[in-house]
Amino acid sequence: MKKKCVILMLYCLLMSSSILAADKSVVLVANHQTNIEKLTPNDLKKVYLGLARKNGEVKIIPIRNHSDNVLHEVFLQHVIRMSSRYYERILTKMTLDSGVTRPKSFKSHNQLTKEIESNNNNITYMWSTQVENHPNLKVIQVIWRGESN
Repeated sequence: MKKKCVILMLYCLLMSSSILAADKSVVLVANHQTNIEKLTPNDLKKVYLGLARKNGEVKIIPIRNHSDNVLHEVFLQHVIRMSSRYYERILTKMTLDSGVTRPKSFKSHNQLTKEIESNNNNITYMWSTQVENHPNLKVIQVIWRGESN
């Protein structure tokens, strides 16, 4: 019975995330002076898993955006294609096995923005509407589009 309740709660969380994210887009952003170019979905996944750190000759430093729980879940589920729990498990295993550095994480949108603006190699993900207020940020690409039913 307890397992069914947990499954039902997870389903409701996933559905509410989808509803809240409808008609929104998630974009990959960097400092406005970056030389980082578009990444394939596979390359983006590798970057956030610590398996790839370059785009051509340009070093990439991924930053995790924890300022919005729905955004973070959408990013993990639809872009990285992993649950939050599985992603954390993979990062922990890779850190212990290979010494891979975990991406920095910010809960404050202002601190995250300052970190991205401070280095041309930093990337993160945001709602497209959040970038409009930051002239020092550049949208590299749209990485997910919400769809309304």
